Amino acid sequence: MDNYNFFDENKRKYKANLHSHSTRSDGLLNREEMVKAYREQGYSILAFTDHELYTNTKVFDREDFIVLPGIERSITPDAYETFHLLGIGDPRDDRLYAHDERIPVPKFKDLSDVQTVIDEMKGRGNLVGLNHPYWSCSLMSNVLNLQGYDFLEVYNQNCDCGTGVGNSEVYWENLLWNQRIINAIATDDNHNSHRYNPGITMWDSFGGWIMVEADELRRESVFDALKSGKFYSSSGPVIHNYGIRNGKIYVTCQGCKTIIFKCYPRRGYSVHADETLLTEAEYELRGGEELVRIICIDENGKKAWTNPLLLK
Repeated sequence: MDNYNFFDENKRKYKANLHSHSTRSDGLLNREEMVKAYREQGYSILAFTDHELYTNTKVFDREDFIVLPGIERSITPDAYETFHLLGIGDPRDDRLYAHDERIPVPKFKDLSDVQTVIDEMKGRGNLVGLNHPYWSCSLMSNVLNLQGYDFLEVYNQNCDCGTGVGNSEVYWENLLWNQRIINAIATDDNHNSHRYNPGITMWDSFGGWIMVEADELRRESVFDALKSGKFYSSSGPVIHNYGIRNGKIYVTCQGCKTIIFKCYPRRGYSVHADETLLTEAEYELRGGEELVRIICIDENGKKAWTNPLLLK
């Protein structure tokens, strides 16, 4: 494969949280408060994904900050398993739900009802993500049998800090093992309530995010970047670039303790720091790899994940 850099150093990178809840559903902060908080932390992109309520407004947009159209829809079979579906809308699509439109929760008879919701959301101009499958007690077979969703939420800050079930990487692994090439996102899913941390409002904010490379900070450009997978996900580490050069997969990042190259079929490689933290690593391709993704792990165990790079 020819030399390839995933990111273009001439294009801007924008920090985004694609999963959040305001006072319009079960969040503690109103939308104005949330925008202020995320702007102050260096974010450029936010999606209000209130439960069963579609948000599509430009009222908070400015030169250095945009809000994407979004929603979180749910359908619950029983007391254990549930399905929460993220929708991020294409602002150019006139089929989108209306701003502030409430969507009824459908009844569940079997998995086809979940598939119907995915298909409907896609048909209304949205990218669809499967949220927090670990927290949702999702059966692996159901995650594999559902079709057409664009993202899997690999990390969820609220689920991680709340009940320790925020990392859903094993579900992503199973999709890739079964040749379902799908991207992953890390999010906050912030509600900013005092349920787990009395008196601390921001405990589930600023811990899960994606870094998006887009032509410009416009809703249309960011949507296109999300659709094409031009981003990485993180719960902490920063990735500068990755790609292929001279027959090797490489990555450059902020200082990390471990860098893992996950290859499919079952191959791979890891590099571990000694006294000096790693800021780059590479893996020489052996010829049988079909795709590869990279995990960067910092001193605190926080991770960053690249999307899969298709080699064949």
